[in-house]
Amino acid sequence: MTIQPSLFDHPMVHRIENNEESQRTLNENKMVFTRHCKALFDYLMAGNSITSKQANKGFFQDGELIEISYLPIRAKDLRDIGVLISSRSVGRCKELYMSDEDIEFNKQFR
Repeated sequence: MTIQPSLFDHPMVHRIENNEESQRTLNENKMVFTRHCKALFDYLMAGNSITSKQANKGFFQDGELIEISYLPIRAKDLRDIGVLISSRSVGRCKELYMSDEDIEFNKQFR
């Protein structure tokens, strides 16, 4: 039996930042950010929704507290590789979620 490599086994975040300090932070934390992308993907695929405020406070996944400081950037990283993520306004916040159609399409990324 051959095990297919996961999309998230390698750094999958954007590669270029707009200034030196941000680029250094990105380079030093690519796998952390990739882990955040994977956690966000799995969380949304499970039918959950999330706002930046909730992501910053953290959510539990597989017994681990995941805190994502820059939710819009991690969502963009996922969208850049073809993952479908929907959003809606909730009060003054934007909430990210996956519709049933998004989830069905995104199964190919597992």
